[in-house]
Amino acid sequence: MFQPHERGKYMGIFGLVIGLAPAIGPTLSGYLVEYFNWRSLFHVVAPIAAVTFLIGFKTIKNVGTTIKVPIDFISVIFSVLGFGGLLYGTSSISEKGFDNPIVLVSMIGGIALVALFGITSISTINTIIKFCCI
Repeated sequence: MFQPHERGKYMGIFGLVIGLAPAIGPTLSGYLVEYFNWRSLFHVVAPIAAVTFLIGFKTIKNVGTTIKVPIDFISVIFSVLGFGGLLYGTSSISEKGFDNPIVLVSMIGGIALVALFGITSISTINTIIKFCCI
């Protein structure tokens, strides 16, 4: 995103923002909430975000190259369904119980689909996650 000779400057600016934000944010927010409505927090942040976006859109140049990579749809389907099944199963345990057939099927199916995702990712060149490097 930045030229190599400019990286130090922008890392310093980033560090300054990261260091000051936790000190200024709660103080300013507390003042706004105390003397105005809590919605004033959003009224202050929205224009700042819009101006920052526009300035960044106009001034930041793309120094990288764009490469078109084919999508491995099988891996995408396995990962979405597998992780979705695991997420649904684990979040439903407290409500339905672990011995509920829907919870068991979604957990076992999620584990199986995540395993298939791992197998296809190892054997495919253009994959979402390169497991060979982990």
